[in-house]
Amino acid sequence: MLYLCDGSLRTVPVFHRSGHKQAMVAVGKTLAGIFYTMVKEKKEYDATIYSKHRKQVLDRSIERLQAKILRLQSESATCTCS
Repeated sequence: MLYLCDGSLRTVPVFHRSGHKQAMVAVGKTLAGIFYTMVKEKKEYDATIYSKHRKQVLDRSIERLQAKILRLQSESATCTCS
């Protein structure tokens, strides 16, 4: 599996869902996209951009899960099952 020192690129979630080969392809595509952008824009890699995006993704996931919890709680409160 591929890990960077700051932990920004990880294959763990993809590896557990789809297998080692697909995880490596996913990481390769990510690295290719980063490299292409760096060459095209003539900029150095900035890990803070990825970490900001990752935080936004996690925040949205948390919001969706909290909404789902509230919906399930209201459904279970109105359930007349015994």
